[in-house]
Amino acid sequence: MRRYLLPIAAALLASAALPSAAAAANAEVTTDLNMRAGPSTNFPVVEVIPDDGNVTVHGCVSGYGWCDVTWRSARGWVYGDYLRYFYSNRYIPLTEYATIVDVPIVTFSVDTYWDSYYRSRPWYGRRAYWRDVWRDNRRDNRAERREDRRDDRVDRRRDRREDKAERREERRDAKQDRRRENRAEKRQDRRENKAERREKRRDAAKTDRRRENRAERRQQRRQPTAERRQQRRDARVERRRENRVERRQPRRENRVERRQQRRDMSSQRRERAPRAARGQGRGRGRDG
Repeated sequence: MRRYLLPIAAALLASAALPSAAAAANAEVTTDLNMRAGPSTNFPVVEVIPDDGNVTVHGCVSGYGWCDVTWRSARGWVYGDYLRYFYSNRYIPLTEYATIVDVPIVTFSVDTYWDSYYRSRPWYGRRAYWRDVWRDNRRDNRAERREDRRDDRVDRRRDRREDKAERREERRDAKQDRRRENRAEKRQDRRENKAERREKRRDAAKTDRRRENRAERRQQRRQPTAERRQQRRDARVERRRENRVERRQPRRENRVERRQQRRDMSSQRRERAPRAARGQGRGRGRDG
């Protein structure tokens, strides 16, 4: 079973390390660039690609840090930040181009890759050493990636804290703004209410003055009529007094006359009484 699996695994690694020509794309380097025998600066230099040199990109490792390219008859790895593509009538970096057109993601194996391209190179005989270098490099890369992920987590936490603090500050500012707006609205409402009350007082004062003026004018119009009424009342009272006086005068005179008559009658009776008394005296004498 193992005898059959090993060739299959080797074939898969070879297919991953050697992408098809259909996936290849032309790019341009932005500076004099070292082509290395592996995706790391620890690997030996294969060729130096001059500035503006055209290369064929067969694929890149994850993250597009290193790319497998062909320049002239040489095959090797170059740093991805120094590659650019001509797209939509302009040059764009590899990272931006990879988001538009899918650039293949490939892996690297020292034995498979070097067996295919570097058999005639002087460092090919030290594959075991370079395999260890690649293993250490991957270990270092893993440690770097762990450190990067740790730093990213720390940065994300810090960013979240800062975002929370910013959101809190924004909420505080929004609350303060709302309070200021509410206070401004209340002040405006109070001003408007004062202005309305002032206007109402002015209108009421105007209305009162108009009423007073109308009342004064009515009073002025009514005053002659009232005076005439008072005069008529006084005349009626005077006439009633005169009539009472006129009615009382005859009664007084009658009372005076009756008193006088009573006095006269009483004086006459007194005068008659002595005469009658004398007459009775005379008769008695005659009888005796």
